[in-house]
Amino acid sequence: MTPPLPKNAVLLIVDVQKGMDVYAAQYNRNNPNLEKNIARLQAAWRKTGRPIIHIQHLSTEPTSPLRPGQPGVEIKDEVRPLAGEPVVQKSVSSAFIGTTLEADLRRALDEGQMHRVEYLLQINESEVWFEASVAPLSKESVIWIARDITERGRGEDELREEMAIFQKFFDHIPVMVAFVGEDDRI
Repeated sequence: MTPPLPKNAVLLIVDVQKGMDVYAAQYNRNNPNLEKNIARLQAAWRKTGRPIIHIQHLSTEPTSPLRPGQPGVEIKDEVRPLAGEPVVQKSVSSAFIGTTLEADLRRALDEGQMHRVEYLLQINESEVWFEASVAPLSKESVIWIARDITERGRGEDELREEMAIFQKFFDHIPVMVAFVGEDDRI
């Protein structure tokens, strides 16, 4: 039996933009129902109340259909974000550049077991930390389920700061500290 998704799991929808049709025609697209399937997944996901984050590529290449100002830069109508759903914009052509994403995916596939990873995204000018479970579905595909752990990270940061303060206190105060148990023993 599959365990239920955490309530704060996040669905990432990456680069589903009008300009991708140029490349689909050029490279013999193998998933003609992609947009319809993503739209079905979005509808089901939204019913659960879980967040959806859209990733939009903003090319810096002058001839790219994904360059800002071109109609191809727009997210496809079938999977368009609803009001309040964040859109993270990137200008590199891959979510794999400068990240551990590829290694995380390959490790899950190679070892045939789930792995947990943490990563940071810039969303609406805020840093948001995610923890994800990456599990193989087959020898060639994985499922990536992520949840927002930003608040947990802030709590851990605050705890580290408090511990550092206490450490300085104990390092510089010439006082003996003793702990007494319930039986009055030191």
